[in-house]
Amino acid sequence: MILYEKKFPLGDGISLSRYIETLEKMTFSPYTLLIREIPGTKDFLIEIVKTNSISLWGRQTSMTGEALLDECTIKHLQDEKFFTLQASTGSGNSLKAFVFLVKSLLLLLMILSTMFIKKDVYGDLFIFVFILLLFSPPSLLTYFHEKALLDRIGSIGSEL
Repeated sequence: MILYEKKFPLGDGISLSRYIETLEKMTFSPYTLLIREIPGTKDFLIEIVKTNSISLWGRQTSMTGEALLDECTIKHLQDEKFFTLQASTGSGNSLKAFVFLVKSLLLLLMILSTMFIKKDVYGDLFIFVFILLLFSPPSLLTYFHEKALLDRIGSIGSEL
């Protein structure tokens, strides 16, 4: 499932091979980029692996390879002055993110039903909001953090 797709311009006189060489030399802590050419094409596959096993919340993440958007493709047509960066999740990571989302929605429904049954809208609201915030953000924070990483990776092509 593709969760990220964006076109980025290549700088004047910059070839895709020079851009890829630059990416290979750069560091994106806490991530490591494993770049290889897709056989039979001029496209490249980037595998994103998180080298630090501690997540944003100070605990190990449940994502395979520690990254939600773990497979990226750089597509480039020779006549074009831009490239497309696509990122997708592995099926295991999609399922885990979906489970986080379902837990959050079920908890929200529980909160709303409890509030309406008790007819005390503000009584336990802060406790429920705190619990809701514990369940929902891990996948969302991971996605937004990796989206920013991909934006940074893509913008390097125009900065060269």
